[in-house]
Amino acid sequence: MLPLLLMILGCADFNLDGTKLGGPLEGDVEPGTLRLDISPSDDSLGLLPQSLILAPSDYLDVEAPLSNELSRTVWVEGVLTAEVLQGWTTSGSASGPLAATVSAERPSLRQGGAVATDEEGAFSLALPGSQPYTLTITPEEATATPLLAFANRNVGGGIRIDEDVEPGAPLYGRVTDDNGARVGGVAMHLVRLDTGGRTSTFQSDSSGWYLARVEPGFAYELVVEGSTEAVGGPIPTLSLPVEVEDEEGAQLDVGVGSRHSFSVELTAADADGNRLSHPRARATSEALPLGSLQVEFEGQDDGLLNLSLPEGTWTIEVIPSDSPSDSEPTLSPFVVSGLAVTDDQKLGVVTLAAPALLHGVVRDATEEHAVAAGVAVSAVSEGFGGYTFTTVTGEDGRYELSVPRTELRVEATPGRASLGAYTREWVDVSADRETLDFELPAGTALSGILTAEGQVVPYAQVLVYDHVAGLLLARTLSDADGQYSVNVELPETDDESDTAGDTGP
Repeated sequence: MLPLLLMILGCADFNLDGTKLGGPLEGDVEPGTLRLDISPSDDSLGLLPQSLILAPSDYLDVEAPLSNELSRTVWVEGVLTAEVLQGWTTSGSASGPLAATVSAERPSLRQGGAVATDEEGAFSLALPGSQPYTLTITPEEATATPLLAFANRNVGGGIRIDEDVEPGAPLYGRVTDDNGARVGGVAMHLVRLDTGGRTSTFQSDSSGWYLARVEPGFAYELVVEGSTEAVGGPIPTLSLPVEVEDEEGAQLDVGVGSRHSFSVELTAADADGNRLSHPRARATSEALPLGSLQVEFEGQDDGLLNLSLPEGTWTIEVIPSDSPSDSEPTLSPFVVSGLAVTDDQKLGVVTLAAPALLHGVVRDATEEHAVAAGVAVSAVSEGFGGYTFTTVTGEDGRYELSVPRTELRVEATPGRASLGAYTREWVDVSADRETLDFELPAGTALSGILTAEGQVVPYAQVLVYDHVAGLLLARTLSDADGQYSVNVELPETDDESDTAGDTGP
């Protein structure tokens, strides 16, 4: 491992090999775990947005408000220099400021950030302190300087990183196709498997050779970035394992397979036969001879789309070019799955159907199950585009929502806690009209108080998530005394008797 000098700024408990103050980074998450994403107001003690994790044992059968302690802001700062190589060897190298991005993250949590070094190699990154992060130094030039990554490093009360980054070891090879032709201009990057850190993108040269520099002793993945626009024909997305054991480096030649592509031509129109202006299409490979590929295309003003695809089986999704408003989609997507591409083919005119009208009644969580006014109902498209459409129930608890005929995640969000908790259902809207009624669950009261170094944190936004499923369960604000309370339909736990809800299909 290349040396990294970490100098402590006011953190007596800092430990390079442990995480005494912040606990371990997240691994396998227990079912039923909640995540609180907290965004303090601008004048709240200078705190940064951060997440808190609640295992079921932390909140189930707990009568008193939860004590939620936020971390104060600290800084990771320093100066980075590097040996800039002249060519493939270390001869003729010179030391100077390193142009790089320094990042810190905790997987799936709000803590973290990134900052670029200045022209002198200096940086300063603000983070919630006393927590473990994955720290990554990503040089702009992956061909000259290796990526450095350090998992589970507690920043304590702030740390300093002053480092002269060494050249590392070369990883090199030649890119060819199935005819043995050398392929230039192929975009690639490396991923370090123990931390997930990725290098900047580099390319093969006109002779097909590529070069990157890595820190030896770690397992990596060389990722070829797929494209249908590469000179000479399409290139699939490939992931090749590689391990560089010492500073001698390693050679890894890359074969990208056939560069031949076929034309899939279609014209997009609405139900009245009107051609769509500049429709969009996304092609996702289901099976290719080598690797995988997902590419997007834009059509012409007359609705014509010409997709250039390598041989394989594909799913093609077509949507209008214009982004729909929150309440009115223009058309439903056209989707064809299992399309075998073995030669040029014309699909003719494909019709994007008119939207469907989703409607229903929302009732509250009281014993009377009265109709609930002012409940936000939103439908999120699960396919290409991922659009969200929203409306609000009227005084009679009814809603109507124009939605595309596709798979949707429909959510009902009460405007006040007395009506009940968030709920959602997954539906496949295929008819002209669809009925979907909601009965809001009562949920379970979740309350707490936000503090930082003995002071309450007022007026902070609190979002409650099912941490395993990544689904929003509730949102609220802390009051002037730092307290919050919200009803939550709890996700399933290992003990099903402890759950009050479901998180998905």
